[in-house]
Amino acid sequence: MGSLLRPILMFTGNYSSDSSLNRIGVKNTFSLMKQAFFTSNGLNLQEKDSCLIEDMPYVKAYEKLQDYVESLTSNDIVLFYFCGHGFPDYKNNTVILSTTDTTKKNKDRCGIKHIDLLELLKNNGINKYIVIFDCCQAGFLCGMGDESIDKSFDIRNIDKSIQNAVYISSTLRDEETNQEEIDGKFYIPFSYQFASYILNRPKVTDLELSIHEIFDAVNTSLKDDLEYSATCISQQKGTLWDEKIFEIYSQSKSTDTSSGFLFGTYFSSTELKVLFVKVAIKHPISKYDDFGVPLGLYVLKGHISTSGLSIKVDIYDERLELRKCGDDLRSKEIVRDKFKSLVKRYDVIGISMCTSEVFPAMEKFQIAKNAGKITFCGGIFTSSNEKYLLSSGLIDYVIPGVGTKPTISLLAQLAVDKIQNTLGKTNISIDGVASKNNINQFDGVWVPTTLPVLRRAMWIEILKEYGPYLKDEKTGKPRMDVYTARGCSRNCTFCSVQKESRQIQLQKPLDFVIDEIKYLQSRGIEYFSIKDEDLLSDSQRLFDLLESVKKEGVLFKIRARYDEMANLNAPFKRLHELGVDEIQYGIESPDVHVSRNVKKGFPRKPIEKELKEFIRKHAEYGITANCSFILGIEGEDEKYYDDLMNFINKIYDEKSKPKIYINFLTPHPVNSSFPTQNYNLATNNLNLFTHKYPVCYSKGSDFGIRKKMLETYDNIVSYTNSQSYNPPLNKMPENLKKLFTNGKSKIKPDVIPQYTGKEE
Repeated sequence: MGSLLRPILMFTGNYSSDSSLNRIGVKNTFSLMKQAFFTSNGLNLQEKDSCLIEDMPYVKAYEKLQDYVESLTSNDIVLFYFCGHGFPDYKNNTVILSTTDTTKKNKDRCGIKHIDLLELLKNNGINKYIVIFDCCQAGFLCGMGDESIDKSFDIRNIDKSIQNAVYISSTLRDEETNQEEIDGKFYIPFSYQFASYILNRPKVTDLELSIHEIFDAVNTSLKDDLEYSATCISQQKGTLWDEKIFEIYSQSKSTDTSSGFLFGTYFSSTELKVLFVKVAIKHPISKYDDFGVPLGLYVLKGHISTSGLSIKVDIYDERLELRKCGDDLRSKEIVRDKFKSLVKRYDVIGISMCTSEVFPAMEKFQIAKNAGKITFCGGIFTSSNEKYLLSSGLIDYVIPGVGTKPTISLLAQLAVDKIQNTLGKTNISIDGVASKNNINQFDGVWVPTTLPVLRRAMWIEILKEYGPYLKDEKTGKPRMDVYTARGCSRNCTFCSVQKESRQIQLQKPLDFVIDEIKYLQSRGIEYFSIKDEDLLSDSQRLFDLLESVKKEGVLFKIRARYDEMANLNAPFKRLHELGVDEIQYGIESPDVHVSRNVKKGFPRKPIEKELKEFIRKHAEYGITANCSFILGIEGEDEKYYDDLMNFINKIYDEKSKPKIYINFLTPHPVNSSFPTQNYNLATNNLNLFTHKYPVCYSKGSDFGIRKKMLETYDNIVSYTNSQSYNPPLNKMPENLKKLFTNGKSKIKPDVIPQYTGKEE
């Protein structure tokens, strides 16, 4: 994601204690500057999201400045612009920015020192900023100019933590700047030229500009001004100096299309602007927040970028933005609010969703619809749930399945509509796309014949955006998810993938996969999680892949079925030699009779003893067995939970420490083969459908069985010390506890709750 540009404009032209300091030119210049920043003829930024300090006394001005800076996140770019009187402080090598109660006598205690301003930014984690002083003595900001540069104020030495910064001053130390009469009004020359260049920039193809471009234009204009005798100077660190962080709008553009969300790339007036969104779920399933790169969205973006269509796509991953906030709850709230301004910049909003993402996605769609945007969705939940989603009134189009081709076809038609000025006015009918106009004739999932490949340019973008957040939690190595295939031919009752892919597995060409992994290795990725749903359905392909990308220090996590590994005589030694560090299994249940009720497909003979030895064997070869179990399957009783706990005791000890994931049976409404007639729902709040809360129970279970199930979950989590990915049930919402444990539920298991805007 790019950054939000946050302007702070401080102009002081009237002085309560010394009227001789008043400058009408400052007030006129401030009016012009606001036009440049906040109108559709200029940058079209939002004044409500900025900080304006005009003619304020010191205490009030500093408090407003401090409150605003403290509300920002470390990802924001701050533009601090001051115009007014600057007073020198030779003792501290700083310039003092005037407020309305600053005088020449009290300036040391009444005024904002530039070193205090920089400290305020630093203390609040702002490491990308542009500071511009248009005042007398401004040269203190940029090393004071000429031969007397104080090296302590060299931007490269001030603060090693600064990533990107620009300092601009309109004068050297000991120079003055004065107001000039221009077209019958007084203005401050540097700021006048700054604003004028934005408002009157020559019409060129590129509508975005950098601070470097503005500075050069202003400097050139002032050199031609015989009345202006001061010298503009600048210092830079990082790339911010040349980044195109400002966007110029023409009069023909809508005045509500700016949010400050920056991507450093050009939007033409006729391009269809599309935002793909990955939402954050309301109930994180672990301390890692179920975080990973949304590869499917980047595949789509890559294909659209080479389609030749007039479409510009960006990706907004809310989870990534929240992760950047760390544990700062205030910053997280700010991130959630940013979407409201971000959405205004785009024509079309598309969101991918699984079941637990439905309601958070609906919240985003509500914001998009309030802003008059076209909306569409895709993802696992959408398959067979098209009518439900369209009935919300918040979604215009639904694209179920592996819908690359239908998505591109839809966006291509929307792009044509925008050029023809009919966007949102036509009823679009595309194969594989459901809408309110064709839902009764819609024939379901589009089944492609090939699996799209992720373009190299997208990998570069992914590494740039996600690089600092890709560490594997166990090894500490930089980690990346990759796919070699999508889809699964199995028919487990709890899984939605079979409906999304129609039980067809699509493979990427192996040489493309090898090329991807080798490229990522060259960029420092040392841990790869292969996300195929059924990797061992073609075991030779797996071994050919691992042999081709084998490299010292590089590790792999793979998914496999227990029965397929057993049929291969569990080649742990060979897999370990090829870099396999962890193998993820969906065990579901060690009891063959229980696992049969979810159509796992295991042999009908008892498997507990051989399964125990199979899991323990991993440790001998330094491979972690990642074992997932499901609680709440039909046929479980109190004895079953005792047996399960005994089984965990046998596979987990000092010698064998598999990862134990405990999931609760979760019926993804309508879109799976889940036998709803055998279960009751305990809640219809889709936010809780994360597999980590019990949301349904077997009709054959009584209060004692359900209570025993929850106790067993807690006992297993405690015994295996797996709280980081098996959250304690004491975090379960109170209303769910009551609905689940008292056995009273009037919710029909095959009915999806309507989105109301409130969590149930």
